[in-house]
Amino acid sequence: MRKREGRKWRRIPALLLAACVSASAFWADVQTVSAVSVETQEQIDDMKEQQEETQEQLDAASAEKQRLETAKANLENYLMDLNDQLAQLSAELTELESELTATQQELEQTQAELEAARIQEEEQYEDMKLRIQFMYENGNVSMLTMFLEADSISDFLNRAEYTTQLAAYDRAKLEEYKDTKELIQEKEAQIETEKAELEALQQQKTDTQEEVSALVQSTGAQIAQYTAEIDEAQRLVDQYEGKLAEQESALDELMEKAEQEEEEAERKKAEETAREQGNSGGATTSGSSGTTNNGAVSASSSDVDMLAALIYCEAGGEPYEGQLAVGSVVMNRVRSASYPNSIMGVIYQAGQFSPVASGRFIIVLSQGLATASCRQAAQAAISGQSNVGNCLYFRRNTGGISGIVIGNHVFY
Repeated sequence: MRKREGRKWRRIPALLLAACVSASAFWADVQTVSAVSVETQEQIDDMKEQQEETQEQLDAASAEKQRLETAKANLENYLMDLNDQLAQLSAELTELESELTATQQELEQTQAELEAARIQEEEQYEDMKLRIQFMYENGNVSMLTMFLEADSISDFLNRAEYTTQLAAYDRAKLEEYKDTKELIQEKEAQIETEKAELEALQQQKTDTQEEVSALVQSTGAQIAQYTAEIDEAQRLVDQYEGKLAEQESALDELMEKAEQEEEEAERKKAEETAREQGNSGGATTSGSSGTTNNGAVSASSSDVDMLAALIYCEAGGEPYEGQLAVGSVVMNRVRSASYPNSIMGVIYQAGQFSPVASGRFIIVLSQGLATASCRQAAQAAISGQSNVGNCLYFRRNTGGISGIVIGNHVFY
């Protein structure tokens, strides 16, 4: 129990430290915003809320468009599958049609053979009946005639045997024709069955083809509907993107207005400070005000890189004196109690240097684009050299602000 209480009390200093840091950040924000008018700040906040709302609408429209495109793509793939099914069904129906045609021809040929066998059977049957009838009706005469006409007993017996063989032949041929007829009938029944099966299969394939064709039609209609919905979603995306661009432009104008208000507030603050210190602060000079040494500041190589990159962004096209002046302002802020006490803290302080906010600074820093003269100016400023005294501000010299003019900037 005591150990847990000990851990609880050990957490209190950390909580107090976090609260102090949060409070410091809060008052730093208050000091940063205080230079901006309430109306401008409200407009900025309102515009940011509008941007967030528009961005949410844009995200929703983009997500809906993506969903519709995915659904449309799936339907198009399904439509291709249906197309393959139709092609396969078409080939199968063509093959079935050929089989039915061949089966029908075979059936017709078999029926013709069956009819021929039936006729031949009837003819053989009629011939046999006639011979039998003749033999029974004229049997005695025939036997007597054969006996009288015979040359010998052997000839008579041969003639009698011939008559018997003829009757047996008739009966055998009749049975043969009957068997042939039965075989043909069986073959006909088998072909009829095969034909019926083929026709049933053909009907089944035809029904399937109609079903697939109906699916093709409905799928095509769904794809057309998705296409229209995608066009509508794209229209909304374009609309929200245009609206977002307009809001971004309006926000940039408001931020520029806020920056001007901050600069104006800083200028008034600098003039008030100069008056309080008994300095006139009203003389405008050209070039350097003379180099002074304000004392070196401990800095790492990364600090030198950062300061050189910022000097390059703000005064890369200026002469060396202008580059040293920018570095001097940064180092004056590092030494001032009103600003962060590190080079990185000063550079990244909110709303102070536009190249940092625009992202140009980080590009120059990451790619090492700072020139040798910018690095030299950074090292000189860190070592304590200053050609603008204790000035804490600078801006492009457009008139209206008194201070030390070096190149295209005025330092105050």
